[in-house]
Amino acid sequence: MGILFDREKTKRITIYFFFILLIVYRFRSLFYLDDSVSWDGPGHKVLIGIFSKLGREFLAEGYVEDWFGGFPAFRFYPPAFSFIGSIPHWIGWDLDLSLRFAVISTVVILSLGYIYFVSAFLPTDLSFISLFLYASFSGSPVLGASFAGIWGGNFPSLLGSGLTYFVLGSWIRYSKGRDWKHLIFALLSLSLLGYTHYLSFLFCYFILAVLFLMQTDSLKKKESWIFVFLPIVFALPSLYGPMFQGSENLGETLFAYYPFLQTMFGETEGDSVLKQFLLTPARVIPFLSLIGIFLSLRNLKENGPYIIVLFVFLLMTQDVSFVKFFSFTKIHFYRSWDLFLGIFYLLAIKGLWDYRSTTSTKYILYGIGIIALVLLGPRSFGSPLSSLAIDDSVSFLRKNIPARSNVYVETTVSFPWNRSPHLSLSWIYESDFRSDNGLMVESSWAPFVQRLYLPVQNENDFNWGFSDPRADYSLNYPSPELSMRFLQARNIDFLITKTGSFKNNFSFLKEEISFSSHLNILKVPKAQNDEREKKTIGLVSLATTLGEGKVNSPKEFFIESFLLAQNPANKSILYLDINPLWNQIPVSEMQKEISIIQIYDPKKHTVVETLEKQKETDTCNPKIIPKSYFDSLKSESDRILYRTQFNQIFVCLQNEKSQTVYLPQALGISKFIGLVLIFSGWALAFIFSLLNRKDVFKE
Repeated sequence: MGILFDREKTKRITIYFFFILLIVYRFRSLFYLDDSVSWDGPGHKVLIGIFSKLGREFLAEGYVEDWFGGFPAFRFYPPAFSFIGSIPHWIGWDLDLSLRFAVISTVVILSLGYIYFVSAFLPTDLSFISLFLYASFSGSPVLGASFAGIWGGNFPSLLGSGLTYFVLGSWIRYSKGRDWKHLIFALLSLSLLGYTHYLSFLFCYFILAVLFLMQTDSLKKKESWIFVFLPIVFALPSLYGPMFQGSENLGETLFAYYPFLQTMFGETEGDSVLKQFLLTPARVIPFLSLIGIFLSLRNLKENGPYIIVLFVFLLMTQDVSFVKFFSFTKIHFYRSWDLFLGIFYLLAIKGLWDYRSTTSTKYILYGIGIIALVLLGPRSFGSPLSSLAIDDSVSFLRKNIPARSNVYVETTVSFPWNRSPHLSLSWIYESDFRSDNGLMVESSWAPFVQRLYLPVQNENDFNWGFSDPRADYSLNYPSPELSMRFLQARNIDFLITKTGSFKNNFSFLKEEISFSSHLNILKVPKAQNDEREKKTIGLVSLATTLGEGKVNSPKEFFIESFLLAQNPANKSILYLDINPLWNQIPVSEMQKEISIIQIYDPKKHTVVETLEKQKETDTCNPKIIPKSYFDSLKSESDRILYRTQFNQIFVCLQNEKSQTVYLPQALGISKFIGLVLIFSGWALAFIFSLLNRKDVFKE
């Protein structure tokens, strides 16, 4: 009988259609999203621009000069979200529309992924209610959880959550029915997750490990092991950087504390929790959901694995011990909030439905979900900034700063010129300037050395996710002469200031171009001395020479070279990091290029021995390349590249060959091919699952 004569089917489709319209209407602002109302959003817009340039050469990574004075784009940051945004950009859309396309795609994948996951346990209409509760999360956008994370700009994280839900939903269906299409979809989703968000990839494996341990029959089947290991192989080009080049990763494990009750209740800035509750009684809904959580304990056989995951993720978000115990992992454990919320509302609805599966219960849950979605939910950082203010600011910068100039921007928040540090850097990128700042601290050590050599107070510089070395080591501020030397060595042409206090820090820069109280330009004069007149000294740690220390991080070298450079007697010395080369190249060979090597004790901050070549030979024409060092870079001359104390590149040439540096393309090409193939396969499987409505919409 046709659908028009099937009352139950017509009723079900009408409910689904109403729910879809409701959620589209609730988040309709996403269709005209302005990146100025999000936190990280402008940075991802820049990454789309960077990836679109690399992708035209079939690369998914490359050394680019737009940030950090040069950095290996996408070596430590997965590219899938930027790839999605690049697709419309390649056919002519501007960056704003391309970002909007990628964000809407993320929301669709997140929503359908969550419904796909929850509908493995519940009727599809109740899966929508679980989604409504999940989407009504009113916590801080910066947390990056649920739909609130859109206004926090945490797009790759949310895309990763959507794929995680697809992985879990497909694996659960495969475990129940042994249908290979579900296994293939789970495998493709997990592989694509490795190109999307590393923490989601790790958290997903943790959830799968709990499922396997609780369902031991899965461990006996070879397809389970194929499912576990094959995605790692497929995603290896994307995982190469964090797995094998940890020494170049500046990011540190941070503990961002979001109290459970207050976070579930919603943002309460400036008001008491009680006052917020009285203003919006619907905020009690998350706590009513705890009833369903307790009721889910009645069915431990099916709910047990998810209760364990919920408990562990809650500990991750609340207990600083996770950070202390696993600091070497550089994992931001608070990022488990999103998956915690997803499983929380699955168990909440499932517990209530399992306890009383009646039509009246269903309608009550409908009402609770709709009220939560309509009255609660995320908020942006404010209304979009005035286009006139933006245009005037950008016009001023373009008029007074030549294209492709290297600039350093004060990254504190300062309205009305910008609302977040990320936004100012996106304007810098769109104005065709190069920036010595950056967003992704795991991709360059440039922000670390900036903290050492620039007289910047914490209130004038946003901390990009690493501890302040000046505070950690009780270091003095550098002299104006040393700061000037740093600016000139990094080839920084202009400083863009947004507050008077920041400008006062650089009072030694005399040439100023003023625009307003929020925006000024300081010009950095060019260096007078020829770089070839500088004396070069190689530094190596005592622990490295004794074979007692691992070459994990250049942090020691930066600290010791800074302490040495503070001495006015050393102002013409250029220090080179030779720790990575100590056990690879004989000292006699190194001294053909670096005649003096000093061994330092990082515990006492003293030089304990100096190795000096007795006879000078003119075998080297030293060149300093004012770009950020990265240990995978190669030079056209095929000579060794050294890191300087300013994170520049030093190369010793035998003649006047080109000093161009580049990142070998093999990994970038393989990463691009892997991403395109896996994404294409996943997209086909995704479309197939949507067309086969029984996979998602139960009959």
